[in-house]
Amino acid sequence: MLLSVSLSTHAQDTLTDEKKRLLTELGSILELEKSFHEMTDLMLGNLEVTFPASLQAEIAKRPNLSEDQKRFAEKSVADTYKRVSRKFRERIGNAVDVRAYLDHMLYTVFSKYYTTSELKDLVAFYKTPTGRKTMEVMPKLMMESMSAAQQYFSPGLEKLTKEIIEEEIDRLTLLSDSNALPETK
Repeated sequence: MLLSVSLSTHAQDTLTDEKKRLLTELGSILELEKSFHEMTDLMLGNLEVTFPASLQAEIAKRPNLSEDQKRFAEKSVADTYKRVSRKFRERIGNAVDVRAYLDHMLYTVFSKYYTTSELKDLVAFYKTPTGRKTMEVMPKLMMESMSAAQQYFSPGLEKLTKEIIEEEIDRLTLLSDSNALPETK
């Protein structure tokens, strides 16, 4: 606790006027508020596709549901998520102060990791055509990368999760049968 207070105080002490000006300029160049909303839209758009598909797979596994119930549930969930996603987009600006968060992030987090010299380099880079293109494609690049990683890793992670769950079920079965805690591995 004392260490975190000490670190945050140190970060504030090193926030010179020049560094604050550079951080403000960087935030403006990066269009952080616009990027925040674009990332939110991309994330919600991605979930509009993946959430219903994930739920469909779970619904299909339920033998106690009739085919009519399964179809109704699948259709209802997709429509509900689209409605929720639209409402979220419409109301996020009233629910959270994005500008205050971005200022806090710039002045604390960015300041912690970048020196004044490095901030000058970043400002210069993002003013170049390559820097502007990087800003333009980064939200999509990040979302596509995360989506690709999810598709790539999901089968192995699902298998691993099932193995661990089976081990834990076996452990709990032994525990309930013997009333003794088996050795934890």
